[in-house]
Amino acid sequence: VQTNSDDEWDDGQISEPETETTDEEYPLISFFPMFTVTDLPIELQGTVTEKVWDLTGKEVGLIKGVEPVKVEVKPNAVFPQVPQYHMAQDVLIQVTQIIADFVKQGVLKEVMSSPCNSPIMGLRKP
Repeated sequence: VQTNSDDEWDDGQISEPETETTDEEYPLISFFPMFTVTDLPIELQGTVTEKVWDLTGKEVGLIKGVEPVKVEVKPNAVFPQVPQYHMAQDVLIQVTQIIADFVKQGVLKEVMSSPCNSPIMGLRKP
């Protein structure tokens, strides 16, 4: 995601982070809470493998093996176009790195154009 010096959105496109990130866990933001199988309701324990959970803060578990869902939309459907929310530069850098990690893992793929968008809200960890 590109920004200008005032932290405003330029074009909403994803780009490489401006600063180098490390392999450490993302210290400022979290998109997925950490779960274990014991956090599941008792009736589900034993039915879900631990491989589906993120154990490091960067993994996607078994989501990589899931067949994509293809949705057919009505011919005259109107798609939402919601502007991206403002993010502080430090959060923006980490969100960009998380997206890059998901692309590298094969969970996300870049598309040249899309009829709709879904804004990202990156929040600092408390």
